[in-house]
Amino acid sequence: MWDLAVLTALATFLLALPLIRPFFKGLWPINGLVLLPLTAFLILFGLFRAYGFRPECLPLLLFAAFLTIAHIPALFSLINRLHNDDFRDRKPIVSALGLAVLAASSACALYFSPYQDTREGAAYSYEAEIREAPGTEGGSITRYLRVYSGSGGGSNGGDRAVIALIPPLTGSVEIIEPLCGRLNEAGYTVVTFSRQGLDNPAAGGGREFHRPLYESIRLLWSALRARDSVLANRTAGVYEEKRMADAGWLLDCLRKPEPGALAGVSPRIVAAGYGAGGAALSLLASDPAFAAKYPELLGFVSIEGPPASVLTPESFPSPSGGKPWEVLKRFFLNFRPRKLTVPDTIRPLLIPGLFITAGQIYEEKYSKGRYDAIRAMVRGAGAPSGLRSLADANFLDYADCAGRYPIYQWLLRHTSGYAPAQEDPVRACASFIADFAADQIMKTIVRHEEAENENAAP
Repeated sequence: MWDLAVLTALATFLLALPLIRPFFKGLWPINGLVLLPLTAFLILFGLFRAYGFRPECLPLLLFAAFLTIAHIPALFSLINRLHNDDFRDRKPIVSALGLAVLAASSACALYFSPYQDTREGAAYSYEAEIREAPGTEGGSITRYLRVYSGSGGGSNGGDRAVIALIPPLTGSVEIIEPLCGRLNEAGYTVVTFSRQGLDNPAAGGGREFHRPLYESIRLLWSALRARDSVLANRTAGVYEEKRMADAGWLLDCLRKPEPGALAGVSPRIVAAGYGAGGAALSLLASDPAFAAKYPELLGFVSIEGPPASVLTPESFPSPSGGKPWEVLKRFFLNFRPRKLTVPDTIRPLLIPGLFITAGQIYEEKYSKGRYDAIRAMVRGAGAPSGLRSLADANFLDYADCAGRYPIYQWLLRHTSGYAPAQEDPVRACASFIADFAADQIMKTIVRHEEAENENAAP
């Protein structure tokens, strides 16, 4: 993605010229320089439209917006063909401070820009655009289905399961290609998708569709505050509900595959999901209607998907009475911050599950509150379930997040104390999923053999 860095460098150059104008007399008569901050802002804004939410470029975008606003009087003077030399009255310290802020913001954007144009991973063998009729959300839903065909090798041969994979909301199918490649090497076919307007990016037909900037900021806020804020928790619950709908849609697609998409593939399915997708699968696995509807689903894997929907806010005793001061007191008590906790009773899992988490799940300093719901689900499971983790992996390591969003890994390691993983987390994640799928297939075969022996017995 060198083009991203080139556009960032161009915007930096355009922003620098008005700032250095007071120091170079040769630039004084060029009145058109007042247009450059607006031009740079439009370039950066278009960059967000074309590449989706780029957190490393956000400081530079905000600085460009500030500089554009600061040059509005000069723009009006230029439009009305009036002489304006206010820049000569600007103190040198102001220009120097502006250059320092520009240097810092542009350095952040350029240093954390993804420079890898190619990613190590599998090439999908089938792709289709599937449009769903308008539903309760008021508009049609467009998803792009992808199939990564496995080699079919291994000890189980044709008994291999299909991995129905729900990608992370940020990065989507672009950052799970390495995982799909590892699972293909193990002989598993992976079926995944991206949803337009929700996944960033939604990729299909050689094009990428990015969700709006405000939606990306809303998603980031809900992910960071879902366990501390009731409003953020409800927002995270909305994303989990959407992923629950996506999970049902993907399983229905596997029941009626497109012609030529999954020819000769085993009907056994293991569902896996990242983030909100993993949380959605764990919530669906405790629904009796869902478990009965999809008997071909052998199990699910939740990859760093602690469900936010199961958390409940603490309740405060409200003063009773109809006197004015009591009504006023009740009103203000509603604004008190409330803790979110796992309820004492939680619906048991009815489908075997595996939760893949960061290695810090066993360290209270990092895991307190984040993994409480997962621990409660595993303890109260009505079907075999377990936890797997890589000792030194953080919750962004199980996909190629560092390749597409380097700044997230840097912030995580410098603010939370996470050390770089010594082992390849993506390979470890693929191994966890493959082992879990093989175990569930073997148990299914054993159950079928036992049932056949019982029916054959006199």
